[in-house]
Amino acid sequence: MGLEAASILLFIVASPGVELRVVSEDAMEATFTLLRHHLSKNIIPALNNTGHLLAIQAQEEKQGITSPRSNSKQRKRKSSSSSETAVMRELKKIYKAILQMMPFHFVLMERIEKAIQRLYLDDQQILAVTSGVMSALEIEAAPSLQNSANRLQHATVSLVAAVFAKFPMHRSSMIEDLFPLLLKLPTSKKFMRAYDVRYTSCLSPDSTKKMTIDLFGKMLPNGIPPHHIQMVSAMILSFVQCCVARPAMVSGESNGNETENGDDDAPSTPTTNNTNQLASGLRPCQQVADEFVSQLLARCSRKGEDGGASEFRPILANLVEDLLLVFMIPEYHAAQTILLSLTHGLSRDVIIASQVSNNNSNSETLVESTYVNTAFDTLGRIGAAYAKLLALQRSKELHTTVIMSSEEENELRCYCKRNDYTKCLMIDCDNCHTWYHAQCVGIHRDTLPNRWLCDGCVFQNLLEQEKETSGHNNKSRGIVDNVFIISRELEKHLAAAYPLALRYHMAQWVEELHKQSKSKEGTRNLTGYHNAIAQILERWDQRNAPSDNDRFEFTQEGGARALLSLTTWYSTFVKSFNAIMGLLVKLMADKAHASLRKQSLKAIEKVSGCQCVVSYLFRFSVC
Repeated sequence: MGLEAASILLFIVASPGVELRVVSEDAMEATFTLLRHHLSKNIIPALNNTGHLLAIQAQEEKQGITSPRSNSKQRKRKSSSSSETAVMRELKKIYKAILQMMPFHFVLMERIEKAIQRLYLDDQQILAVTSGVMSALEIEAAPSLQNSANRLQHATVSLVAAVFAKFPMHRSSMIEDLFPLLLKLPTSKKFMRAYDVRYTSCLSPDSTKKMTIDLFGKMLPNGIPPHHIQMVSAMILSFVQCCVARPAMVSGESNGNETENGDDDAPSTPTTNNTNQLASGLRPCQQVADEFVSQLLARCSRKGEDGGASEFRPILANLVEDLLLVFMIPEYHAAQTILLSLTHGLSRDVIIASQVSNNNSNSETLVESTYVNTAFDTLGRIGAAYAKLLALQRSKELHTTVIMSSEEENELRCYCKRNDYTKCLMIDCDNCHTWYHAQCVGIHRDTLPNRWLCDGCVFQNLLEQEKETSGHNNKSRGIVDNVFIISRELEKHLAAAYPLALRYHMAQWVEELHKQSKSKEGTRNLTGYHNAIAQILERWDQRNAPSDNDRFEFTQEGGARALLSLTTWYSTFVKSFNAIMGLLVKLMADKAHASLRKQSLKAIEKVSGCQCVVSYLFRFSVC
């Protein structure tokens, strides 16, 4: 009854048009207290099957706390085992009743999350909500209860992220609260990675899922499922991603040329002033990622302290594995931001270690040696993942051009590059009449479409549509390129069910366009870039999915290749890889520190299996 009453109260609070004054503060305080106590005292013990321990402890405190210590160990063991068995039999009925009430608890958490958007919580209430529900991440439920535990942890991640987004002043304290939690998390692999990675935000979910296995399946230790990450990793990603803000153009003095050629239909956003600056919507996200990474690396470098390096270095390794698994998936865009912060922090510490002279070192400036080994190992693993992705992108280029062929020639242009016409189902593009293997583009015999276009023809149609709607007097046509088209299609795909990922993608896209406008070639078409940025910002608050009428879509293989290309084309990704390799190659020539040369060589060995790395090292040595 209490859960139902609290849910009704929160439904009233979250309803639009309701004055918050009709709800007393004591009632809200009681709701948060109910949430915390019901979770810690009932649900978590029921899922963990540890309620008998609490009951026995309470019984001993009540009856046997003054018992003499002269009793033998055998007598204690017999009495404790018999009492445990009796309590367990009685608690099974209670466990069943508690678990049957879990749907009401999920409703309560969902409505608290919605009510937080309207409420202003004080420090005590924020602490009660966050610290109370975050303990759900420590659950090690039985296999039969794993689905309920996962659902509870998903709701916990969503609720804590809502609080994190609403109250910026408490973000630092919430980040600090993560680290004691990290030390309490389950260590067994079957409980550690319980968050299911979803691929539905990808343009081609099945092909992207297969590509992830091909990329990272052999890189991860044995036993790690390739489509699951830790719940705490999902929470960290949510913390970074929920901080995204709407980008804004801040202009300086105008030069009086806001419109060119007398065009009165130009957008009101400043377009031609070189002093225009972009207030990045990703700056809060980067600040959160930097703060978390700095605290994590500081704990990894500690020595001889409780909760120090030996405990946090495995946590760092597990986090990096999770980020590498999801950083290409649009729903988890924040993984790229956290990986960038990690590479910067680890590179900084390695540089500090290389600058310390062996003859003039002291305990304050010397970086702990085992932490330096961890830094090199982590940089090598990140660099190896980036290298494999770059190599895969070069071998899986997206068809963006049309090659017309006559029906008599029957030209085969399949992605697999096999000249096999007879032993498999073939499909013909209705526009350019080139042939593909149906299986290679994700088409089966029972799902043959009436009309089908290859990826090259789809891309050209999307290109023409975008050029027709991307501004007046051809101002934006110069910037409508491959990246622009794929970014626009991803935006349309995310608009239906991923509002937070959509905003993060749009903020990243705006920032990328702004960087291109500052380049030497981009300054020739400032109006086009600023016009495109203005159109993206106009769509910022739109939540309606675009109409499917006359919409062209990539094939299954083409959608995965488009996402792969978009990931590798972002400048931050390429710059991060170049910075890692440049640092490792530079340290290989460091004659003053033999240990650093050895560690950098080991890190490069992790990456050197890819042809693109060999060419990079050759180019670096020549320069």
